[in-house]
Amino acid sequence: MLLQSTPEQALQDGESSVGGDVFEFKTTPISMMAKAFDVPEDRVATFRVSMQLTSAEACMPATELQTTARATLEDYLSTTASALRTVQITSLSVDRGAVQCARRGLRGRRSSSYSEAAAEVTLLVVFVEGSSSVISLDKLQTMPGIHAVEPLTLSPKIDTAPDSIADPYDGSSDSSDGSSSNTALIGGIAGGVGGVLLLAGGAMLWMRSRAEPVMVDAV
Repeated sequence: MLLQSTPEQALQDGESSVGGDVFEFKTTPISMMAKAFDVPEDRVATFRVSMQLTSAEACMPATELQTTARATLEDYLSTTASALRTVQITSLSVDRGAVQCARRGLRGRRSSSYSEAAAEVTLLVVFVEGSSSVISLDKLQTMPGIHAVEPLTLSPKIDTAPDSIADPYDGSSDSSDGSSSNTALIGGIAGGVGGVLLLAGGAMLWMRSRAEPVMVDAV
């Protein structure tokens, strides 16, 4: 059964009353991701990324575009960051510009040419603990379709102006299920309080999936 709540109810759910005293528990996407991947919070960073879209991408459903954009950014970060653990998109907004999606054929057409459409995503990046966490923002901004990259939450332990990028993290026993499990961790487009709750549920699903297989029904 799917339970829904308003932001006000969600805030109330994050409070506990003991003997008349009210305690508020603050949970953020960063803290949930750090807990899920067993890393300190200072190894989790968030960025605002502006990127150009093809006409086909601009007309994709939100969840499909989120998956496509995540795969693109993960590929870019494989050569512009070191000790990378996972990449997730927590919010996504699209400006289609002059792109018209009414024609049925446009949705199925695949084109490598960028259009006037653009997207702005909030990117959450988790780095491996115990390794040198570096990301070259200058190099990332030169990747095809990337307009700008702005750090939102960044700890001093993450170097954004490295002289060189070390070999990408090749993972350990966790790497075999990294792609599928990481995708399941973020089940949709998250934002505000709702995004925090979505990340919390996703993190619990990911942690449970490491102990036993989890079947998720398509909606």
